[in-house]
Amino acid sequence: MENQEKRGNQRNKEIQEKRAVLVISFGTSFRETRERTIDVIEQDIRKAFEGYEFRRAYTSPTIVRILKERDGISVDSVEEALERLLKDGYRKVVAQTTHVIHGFEYDRMRETLTRYRNRFTWLVCGEPLLTDEEDYREAARIMGRELEVFRCSGTDLVLMGHGTEHVANASYARLQQAFFKEGFGDCLVGTVEASPTVENMLALIQARQSKQVVLIPFLVVAGDHACKDMAGDEEESWKTRFLKNGYQVKCVLKGLGEYAGIRQMYVRHAIAARKMAEGALYGIGVGPGDPELLTLKAVRLIKACDVIMAPGMDCRESIAYRIAVQAVPELAGKECVGVELPMTRDQARLRKSHEAAADLVEGYLKRGKIVGFLNLGDVTIYASYLYLHRLIAARGYGTALVNGVPSFCAAAARLGMGLAEGAEELHVLPQPEQIEEGLKLPGTKVIMKMGKNIGQVKERLKESGLRTAMVENCGLPGEQVFSSASEIDEKAGYYSLLIVKGEDWE
Repeated sequence: MENQEKRGNQRNKEIQEKRAVLVISFGTSFRETRERTIDVIEQDIRKAFEGYEFRRAYTSPTIVRILKERDGISVDSVEEALERLLKDGYRKVVAQTTHVIHGFEYDRMRETLTRYRNRFTWLVCGEPLLTDEEDYREAARIMGRELEVFRCSGTDLVLMGHGTEHVANASYARLQQAFFKEGFGDCLVGTVEASPTVENMLALIQARQSKQVVLIPFLVVAGDHACKDMAGDEEESWKTRFLKNGYQVKCVLKGLGEYAGIRQMYVRHAIAARKMAEGALYGIGVGPGDPELLTLKAVRLIKACDVIMAPGMDCRESIAYRIAVQAVPELAGKECVGVELPMTRDQARLRKSHEAAADLVEGYLKRGKIVGFLNLGDVTIYASYLYLHRLIAARGYGTALVNGVPSFCAAAARLGMGLAEGAEELHVLPQPEQIEEGLKLPGTKVIMKMGKNIGQVKERLKESGLRTAMVENCGLPGEQVFSSASEIDEKAGYYSLLIVKGEDWE
């Protein structure tokens, strides 16, 4: 009996230690381009994850069916791959997508992974190719250099992306800006199924007075879209359209997976995901009150987090939570934890509370959980969360700050005014004792956190004769606007913000 128990314990230990890397692609039925792209990306990731079991999955049921019926090749769906990993005893899994942007296919894949997450010790997913600003600039640098051989006077290099009705279609505009920032003004980005369209690209190139175009797919594989929609002889293909408009056309049938630098971006994202398995903390700014002001990045990360935290004893009663749940209904089903971060100048009490909060967060991070801490407004501006952020970073965990719309920007918009124009200065005053000297400063003054001192501040503003307006609870229930210092309610709440100028702003 004792030996049986030991064997059982050893088996459980082995299961807990078994690790796998799962590469998830849309897939392609074009064998040659698959071998040069997806297969090579998989090889590079496999090499970077030595000691990990390697598995693959495709998200396209059509491609999975074609490969099985035509070529006798079996590829799992994401669900099948996860079930197989569980059956084979793997409980620690890094999933890496080869998707290019955060679109519908990526969202569906993430939803599947989320459903399975609690059945693994940890299951983390690397980001698509284009996620943060550095990704866009790195991709632009790589492609700009790789396409140097086609660069000559009077020639534009036109990259054809897929395009989507998803909001992530804005990724192509960001990529275009990245090419410009990196000095590759001849690299132009269009899409086959969204905007910019081929008509947009024709108009753009006509305005640039180019004589020749080189068509290049900005797609992982040079498959159906590249061979037919871009380089085909059909009436509506990009090649045909450009030829009919009098341009010389060259087509490059080379998928993104054939560029070593692009492949290494996927490897980097997979390694970053593996680090997240050790736990990561995101400080997420949710804006001042209007749920429509949450950024797309904030929404995406809130959905991805395992645990949500917010200031106060009850997370769900916090203002930050109540704002976020309106934009992200899925938040209601997540584990939510309140964190006490008292507003006091007692340094000893602050240190004690911050250390206690860090211990609470670390307990989740040690279990490989991804934690999102919701912060009202912007997470970098007078945010109590920043103390917690620094403590967690100092303990060696991954951390990131996600900006939100600052309250003074939202208040200015509510008032229909510009905060600063031309060379006008902008000063933010967060303490009552700063008023006397602060009002002497040139430009616009933003006065925050007046609290019980608001009556005193009101009288000083009336004396100054400066143009003043105040917004209380901007974007929240009970919002009020006061258009002059004399109108200010001395009983206004903590979330009141004043904007002061020396001249009218109409």
